[in-house]
Amino acid sequence: MKQKLLLLITLLISISSFSQKIIFKEKVFQPNDIVNLFANDVKLRAEPNTTSEVLALMRMGSQLIFLEKTNQEYVTDNVKSDWVKVQYANQVGYIVQKFIAVEKVTLNGEPYYLNVEFDAKRKKYNILIRKMNLHAEIVENERILVPEDFDSLEIAFSDDDRELDIIKDIIEVVYKKGEKKVTTYIFSGPVYLHKIPSLIEDKKLTKDKKEEIITTQKIQFPDEVEHYEGSFIYYTESIVRKNLENSNLKEIIEQYSVRMKWGENGLQPTFEYVKNNIEESKKR
Repeated sequence: MKQKLLLLITLLISISSFSQKIIFKEKVFQPNDIVNLFANDVKLRAEPNTTSEVLALMRMGSQLIFLEKTNQEYVTDNVKSDWVKVQYANQVGYIVQKFIAVEKVTLNGEPYYLNVEFDAKRKKYNILIRKMNLHAEIVENERILVPEDFDSLEIAFSDDDRELDIIKDIIEVVYKKGEKKVTTYIFSGPVYLHKIPSLIEDKKLTKDKKEEIITTQKIQFPDEVEHYEGSFIYYTESIVRKNLENSNLKEIIEQYSVRMKWGENGLQPTFEYVKNNIEESKKR
């Protein structure tokens, strides 16, 4: 069964940074809620359909008053959404709910708009974040896909740049499913939103239960690692434990790290990586 999403926002304030954490379970708009548009050039319609009169054309970030949900649905790109009744300035009309941001987060005066859509075909949630860049263009992250049966999902916005060059704010998306934890970072620069490869922490057994595989991936920021000013380290460790005869345990450890930094064209990994293969046998 598809989960509904609830937004609970915790404000975390420290001397060095300001952040907002969003924990998802269910999201339901209530009458008279103030909401923001997630899309640009959204048409306010006289009736809940795509053929009725256009009352107004609205931009991303425009404030609306949510009035009520209708029983009319709109389907596009495998995503179902309800037509909803809203008020824009002194006009009352209808828009599709998918064009309303689930949440607006402001860091240092810059607004970010968050949306979560359920893709019925893929059976996954799409996490999208948008903002207006310094050229007054709308930019968004590459979609983050989350399985529908996740155990927990959190999104944290922080204005702490962690000493990364060019980057202003950092957005962290984390979901958990059983033993698996997946973390995706989005770095916000003056022009783009940069999504980096997801980091996975997982522990699982092979089907024959003869091997246990433990994967750990993480980022080491420049405020944590010396001699890497302005860039970060993408670290991976893989441990394979094999059950041998005579109660012996064979453990193979592989570690490597990649330095990643920004250049004029955005994120540029420099493969100054170190790879370590460690293999040892242990008796239990």
